[in-house]
Amino acid sequence: MTGAGSLRYIDAAHVLSPAGACANFRVRDAADRALGTLAGFVVDPAARRLRYLVIEMRHWLKRERYLVPLCLARLERDRQTLMLDVAGQRPDEWREFDDRQFSPFSDDDLLGPRFAKECKDALGATQSQV
Repeated sequence: MTGAGSLRYIDAAHVLSPAGACANFRVRDAADRALGTLAGFVVDPAARRLRYLVIEMRHWLKRERYLVPLCLARLERDRQTLMLDVAGQRPDEWREFDDRQFSPFSDDDLLGPRFAKECKDALGATQSQV
């Protein structure tokens, strides 16, 4: 896993999709078995990449959240369901998600990589003009 210090957590309630806010989307596997609900995403802002889905599962009175490595997925808008192709993966193999390990995604995370690239491009242009 990429260092947790560089990864950020985004709550699904703050993410919009073509089917609306992602909060509480049902998550099912390719065989249409229930896996839980979509709780959020773990991203690497510097690389501008999604790294994990965070799936919430309920067992009796207990709520657990897990890091699900990226896999092929299909959004079923009418069902507000995210279908995951987790072939070869078992939920009991997924790491438990601990939000204390990840800082929340911020505006700085969004803008930082963009401005860094623009600065690098500008410096490159300046040096080639000299």
